[in-house]
Amino acid sequence: MSAQTAQAKQGVVVTKQADCETYVGTSRLTKILVDRTMGVRGASVSVVTMPPGGETEKHQKEETEILFVVRGSLRINTPQGSFAYEAGDGGAILPHTLHSHQNSGRDWNEFLVIITPDGPEQGFRGRNILEKTKVER
Repeated sequence: MSAQTAQAKQGVVVTKQADCETYVGTSRLTKILVDRTMGVRGASVSVVTMPPGGETEKHQKEETEILFVVRGSLRINTPQGSFAYEAGDGGAILPHTLHSHQNSGRDWNEFLVIITPDGPEQGFRGRNILEKTKVER
């Protein structure tokens, strides 16, 4: 969803997940729900889904990453240990923490990622968009 398609009324930005583009990443699908392209400054919100056993590449950010698990299970792996989250759980990954996200359940999971300050989510915009990705049979 772009700033042109987000609805802004009386200082409120309304986005619909169904209208957001789905970006294909390593073992995950990401939709950016709220970001600077919609006039929001200081934080972004994305929804991520992962297949069972899926795990992202190890990475770290200069920003704080706040997580909230909507559905399924999520494990955050760091050099210091692994941390388990279930639906309804939330937490934060502090700046400069090397980590990966892993779906530790048997079904697809879904979790929100809030990044503050915003910025790193823009890297998803350079990835393939699900609707434009060819599926080979």
